[in-house]
Amino acid sequence: MAKKLSYDETVVFRARKQLFKEQIDTALNLVCGRNISFYPYITAKNGKISEKKLDKFINDILTVSYLADSNKELYECFLYCAILGIAEYDEYSKYVKRKSETFADIIALAKHKNNFIMSDTKELLFYEFEACQNDEDDWLRYYWAELNDGGFIRNCDIAYMLITGRTILSEYPDEYDRLLKERQSEEEEFHGESSLEETEQIYDNEETESDENDLPDEFKKELDEAFKCREEFNPKWQKSVVNPELFVKRYMRFRELFFNKNMYYRLSLAEDIEKIIDLFLYREGVSALSDEKAISAIDFKAERFVGTIKREMKKRGHIND
Repeated sequence: MAKKLSYDETVVFRARKQLFKEQIDTALNLVCGRNISFYPYITAKNGKISEKKLDKFINDILTVSYLADSNKELYECFLYCAILGIAEYDEYSKYVKRKSETFADIIALAKHKNNFIMSDTKELLFYEFEACQNDEDDWLRYYWAELNDGGFIRNCDIAYMLITGRTILSEYPDEYDRLLKERQSEEEEFHGESSLEETEQIYDNEETESDENDLPDEFKKELDEAFKCREEFNPKWQKSVVNPELFVKRYMRFRELFFNKNMYYRLSLAEDIEKIIDLFLYREGVSALSDEKAISAIDFKAERFVGTIKREMKKRGHIND
């Protein structure tokens, strides 16, 4: 009987494979010129983002190829929010770790698996309802669901909250009420209380009894650091959004257009954005693919790298001559 891998062995395999994949992705990003900042394309001489230059930049990307023609408005909304948006968000401490700055950030937001795990808006709102319960709480929690693993939609939900002071569920009051009632029924069934208010009162009493001074020093320090990060980095990102109202409008329009398409066309977003970004960089001459000498040298070294792998695998007896 074939040996079944243990959990630890599976974790090691995944970690090693991911490490190798990250190296390959890094190499591809470097070759295509994706690691350069797009800020020179969208900022004025004073270093601030220019709405006029931003609009031109988006138009220049979309007109580099026919690929965006049939989905121009959808891709415009995506690019606007990806360029001005959040590249990385700390879900535990709840602050913007890094704003979008490079072409690689745009592609990563487009290709993230979380953009495609929801079949429709109703399913998305279910995920967002769960996430929003945690987002509105200042406490540090190791809350995790698929949506909280990042991606364009999740990061734009955070951006929406930082801009408006409300969660994304505020745009869907009827759905929010429905989900809240479902949660209330679940809580009542689980706790045997007559109402959600009574259940919440129990939690409030427990929190009151548990004085903050009773918390371990290490956790209090961690909490203080989290608040400092929020106070420093969240406002910094907010100030970088030149037109907050337009950001919200474009994001809501993206959601509408995106979920009105079937999954096949939604998946094409990731592929098309990657292609048009790479074509734009090629046209701009910042991609190594634009330079015959550069790509020849890189290709030669890549062949040697592949040769090294082949020799190693041959020594292990896993490939033939």
